[in-house]
Parts: sequence; structure tokens; C-alpha cells
Amino acid sequence: MHTIAAISTPNAVGGIAVIRISGNNAISVAERIFKPFGNQKISDMSGYTCCYGIAHDNGERLDDCILTVFKAPHSYTGEDVVEISCHGGLFISRKILRTALKNGAENAEAGEFTKRAFMNGKLDLTQAEAVMDIISAKSDMELKIAEELREGAAFRKSRICSQKLMKILGDLAAWADYPEEDIPEVEPDKLCEELDTVRKELFSLVENYDAGRILREGVSTVIVGKPNVGKSTLFNCLAGCERSIVTDISGTTRDVVEESVKIGDIVLRLSDTAGIHETEDIIEGIGIGIAEKMIDSSELIIAVFDGSCPCTEDDLKLINKIKNKK
Repeated sequence: MHTIAAISTPNAVGGIAVIRISGNNAISVAERIFKPFGNQKISDMSGYTCCYGIAHDNGERLDDCILTVFKAPHSYTGEDVVEISCHGGLFISRKILRTALKNGAENAEAGEFTKRAFMNGKLDLTQAEAVMDIISAKSDMELKIAEELREGAAFRKSRICSQKLMKILGDLAAWADYPEEDIPEVEPDKLCEELDTVRKELFSLVENYDAGRILREGVSTVIVGKPNVGKSTLFNCLAGCERSIVTDISGTTRDVVEESVKIGDIVLRLSDTAGIHETEDIIEGIGIGIAEKMIDSSELIIAVFDGSCPCTEDDLKLINKIKNKK
């Protein structure tokens, strides 16, 4: 595969920036744009070693840098990798990257280093997906789950289930295909017990995935109720700012207003919706239709009722609509 390069640190000013080069020609590209102090050659460096020198463009000094070498297959991507750590200005890091591209590297696509790690067997699919989860983690719990995925916990559990199923299939096939051989008979009760064990383990994986997804993506949450019961006031209270307009006029909220709020380790993706009731107003009716659709698609419903007055027909309709939601 072609040699790729990209800035691996955030697109912002910082103490240092890192330009990563990966591929069969990573070391030769680095030799064209980096000169170590002394007589050291980059191609003679061992893996996991560093040297101090200057990044240059055809002899023009760009910056004093630290270069680190990772030799295949003992690198993140499984290929030869060179990382150049320079001062963390946007201009200088981009200039060093452009110099690497002029000297034989190609611009890496988003996620391509992790993609190569997956293709070269350094990461399985769940571990590759977990890399972005680690980067985007916003809480200790999110980070813990992402680290477990990166370490292969989900993959190992699914592989164990797969191996158990393969053994069951093998026993069944041998018993059915070679009745004349002295092969133990497959007992239905034992077979059902083994299958039930695998089923429970797979359901546990699915449940843990849902929990991880909620921590990672948040819970889609809709606030519903008839007009003027305090939906927008509650929304603003949870959001911590005036996101929805609050008035005494019925039908003030017509379009969906959205905001993300964090409660403990859980992110709620809140949606304030139009008050649900019978109306002849065409525009308000469209907003009500959107609110009813969001009831069906949301994972959490916050239904708001006015406790100062008796339950109305609109309240009863809403209760019946949401009572079977999980």
C-alpha cells in the first residue's frame, strides 16, 4: 500500500504537533525531510527509538523536531511508521506535512491509520471502532467501556460463543453422519442447556452494547404534553438556558427545539415539542404530527401534565399512546 501522512494531533495550537507517516516508504520519506543532528541515519535506527534534528524542505530549515521510529510489524498500523514531533503551531505543522506529501507520501484519509491497523491484523473490528470512542469519551464510564472494547473484551466473548456453537454443530454432524461409529449420542436436554447458555451470553453482549451506545451517543429524549403544561419551562430548566420561548399563549412551541444535557454520566438528547391536542391550525398540526412521530422513535419520553386541573381527554390519549413504551 502507498505511504500516507497526516497530522495526528488536534487541529489547534498546542505545545507540540505530531506528523505521522506510515507505509513501506515511511522511513525514506522521513530521510528526505528530516536531518538528525550528528551522523545518525534514520534507516539505521531501531524501532521505538528517537532522535533530535531539523525538519527541512530542500535544505530550508522548518523547525527543530523529535523523530520517532516504529519498525513493522511492531507499530500501530503494523507498517513502518515515523512520527515527527514539532512545535505545535498550525502553520509549521501543516508546512511539514506538505513537505512530506511533496516527497512521496499521500494524504491519509480520515481514520486511515486505524483502518490499516485493522487490515494488518493489529486490531479487530470492535477494537478499531473503540479507538474513536476513546477519543470522544466525555466521562470516566465512557472511557472505561471504550478501553474494554479496545482491549478486545467484546471480541473475546463473541469468539467464545462462536466456538461453543461450532462444537455443538460438530457433535451433531458427527452423530448424524456416522451412526455406525462409537460416537456418544447427543442428548436433547444437554443440547438445549448448552444452547441456552450461549443464548444468554449473546443477550448479555447485546445488553452491554445498548448500555455502551447510550453512554456514547446519549439517550434520545422527547418532552411531550398538551399545550401550556410547562414543557418548555422544564426543557429550559434542564438545558440551563433559555432555549425555548415560554409564554402564556397556547401553541407557542411549534417546531422541535433540541439540546443535549448531561445528567451524571448520561447524556440526554432533549427535544421540546409542540403541545399535543386537537387543532385546526395547519402549521400547528404539522408540529403536533412531528411530536407524535418522535414519541414512536425516542428512547425516553418525559410526559408533562398540569396537576392543577382534572385529567382531560387529550391527557388520556397521550397516556394511552405512551403506556406501552419501554
